[in-house]
Amino acid sequence: MTHRFGGLILAALLAWPTCARAKGLVPPASPADAAVERFLDGHRYAGLVIIQDWAGLQVRYSERQGGLAGEKIEILEYRVQDRSDLEEASTVYAYDSHRFHLKDVEVQILRGHDVQRFRRKDLRWMEITSRSDGVVLLDGTSLLALVPGILVGDRVRIRYEYDLKGIHGLPCPQLGFHDTPYLQTGYEVRLPEGYTLVWGAQGAASSQERLVHTTGSIDGNTVHSWRLDADEDGGLPTCRDRFPSVRIIPHVQHAGKDQRDDISCGRDWRQTGNAYLKRIEGLFAPSEEMIRQAGEITAGLTDQLEKIDRIYASVQQRCHYLGLYEGAGGLIPVPAAEVFELGFGDCKGLATLLISLLRVAGIAAHPVLVCTPAAGQLAPDIPNLAQFNHFIAWADTGGGGIFLDGTVDFCPAGFVPAVDAASPVLLLRPGAIGLVEIPGAAWDAGDDQQVVEGRLEADGLLHLSLARSMSGNLGLRWRNGLASLDRRRKREVVREALLPGGLAVRGEEPEVLGMDEWRRPLTMQMTATSSRPLPADDHAIYLPRNLIPEKWAFDSDVDCDGQLDLRRRPRRFCTWSIELPAGFVLAAPDSTSLAKDGLQLALRIWQEGRLLKLERVFRFTQDFAEAEQVAAMRQALADAARGEAGHIELRRPAHD
Repeated sequence: MTHRFGGLILAALLAWPTCARAKGLVPPASPADAAVERFLDGHRYAGLVIIQDWAGLQVRYSERQGGLAGEKIEILEYRVQDRSDLEEASTVYAYDSHRFHLKDVEVQILRGHDVQRFRRKDLRWMEITSRSDGVVLLDGTSLLALVPGILVGDRVRIRYEYDLKGIHGLPCPQLGFHDTPYLQTGYEVRLPEGYTLVWGAQGAASSQERLVHTTGSIDGNTVHSWRLDADEDGGLPTCRDRFPSVRIIPHVQHAGKDQRDDISCGRDWRQTGNAYLKRIEGLFAPSEEMIRQAGEITAGLTDQLEKIDRIYASVQQRCHYLGLYEGAGGLIPVPAAEVFELGFGDCKGLATLLISLLRVAGIAAHPVLVCTPAAGQLAPDIPNLAQFNHFIAWADTGGGGIFLDGTVDFCPAGFVPAVDAASPVLLLRPGAIGLVEIPGAAWDAGDDQQVVEGRLEADGLLHLSLARSMSGNLGLRWRNGLASLDRRRKREVVREALLPGGLAVRGEEPEVLGMDEWRRPLTMQMTATSSRPLPADDHAIYLPRNLIPEKWAFDSDVDCDGQLDLRRRPRRFCTWSIELPAGFVLAAPDSTSLAKDGLQLALRIWQEGRLLKLERVFRFTQDFAEAEQVAAMRQALADAARGEAGHIELRRPAHD
């Protein structure tokens, strides 16, 4: 399932590294035919429908393997209902590594009473290097194979068996598919008696209301099961064409008589964090060359922040980010000295190097684990380290502390990308391990300020001086984006960001200021002249109301009873000051204002002497918006976009 399901399945496989020898682990049978028929009747419109999606694991802590070990079984059954989905339905994905070993795959094609079977050895597999969120995963290999002979109307049932060793934390699966109808989804965890499991769930309240959790006992194991299924009549309540979906976050709080000081089991963040620090502490040891260079970088400096700035900048300039990892499921960094020698590293490696150099310079520095939006929202009450997918650093400034993300170039110390602050982060500071919030000032969305100055001639030609200044995370993104472009492409991007969209102009060479002044806004500027006169008649000249097109639209996908995070949306401001020819007057001042539904929109057009003036403001006035507010915002922005259409009428002087 190459597109819709392929990414979901592969992501689930990569994010689910756990299990135990499953003597009694038996997957559920396919749903009853009558239930399947009712379900299919209600979802004939869908090209593919999920009949069953289930994963079960039985785990036990193994001191020898340094984590949880065992076996996992996964079942995926679906029906092909449209020819356009045949290619997707015929592709099977798997994952294989030394920690997450694929024992076998069985594919069954169910056509009426006939069953055609393929085992792993019967299929021709292609091996590819896995990539996820810009990271290349070297721990294992992704596999895909094309199953021959699948036809529209077939039911396909796939069984995966995995043998796992030394996994650090129970997997956190997503039950249900937002965009695909499903009949039955489930997750099962079997633990030895005496083990304590805690868990949480994430998803819209309407989705969580449908989640069923049960516990039982089988063969000396405690069984936890979660189900999120269609109704008995096969129906699935939807919210704006989105089906219910819930993420399960389980954690082994105590491993009974097997309990050890380990990152895979722990009663709270302090305990799991201490075990993690113990595992990685030796990796911060500096080499002699690192000690020498740290001394050179900070020579003569006494201010802590300036030392941090210098060391952070040196790592950004000397090393580059390369999202490669292998070993320990991506949780254990490469030693700092190795990253220093190679000149590149993943997030863990670069942060480890930063921490090591800072410590050499006498600055206390510690690791920070981050759960970015790509990994979902952090469940703060569940101390499962498998929730984290990013690693940054914290440095003590003497009057507090600042956060440093080694994967970002052109960034001042103490400022981090907005994705780092999606959830509380785990600060691994000895004696004070726990979840903390990164201060909002460290990841502020920033301002997008546009300034237009110019002169209009009586014949309708317009001369402009255009500038656009961007601060905060907006400036950070632009600074890093421009740095990666060659000169020609950089010029094209800047011209596109500055030049008016409402009229034809000839622009001079653009200029970019502030690329190396990381604590200041990034500014782009250029001059331009209209290549032909503005639209006009005997009575007036007509100037487009929006010389620099506003991007009113925003990503507004949100569950029916969920929230939309608005904190990462930049604030937009625009001002004009255009000198008019003698005697020309603005036909009518204009002003519109909207300050409700969580946003502020304001536009004012007026004349001062010979100057045509305009001010425009667009910003969100709250941090989060409920689903019903999002609909109102979307409508308000659509109205604003329509209001920006048209022209400003500038009347010519009256003649006797």
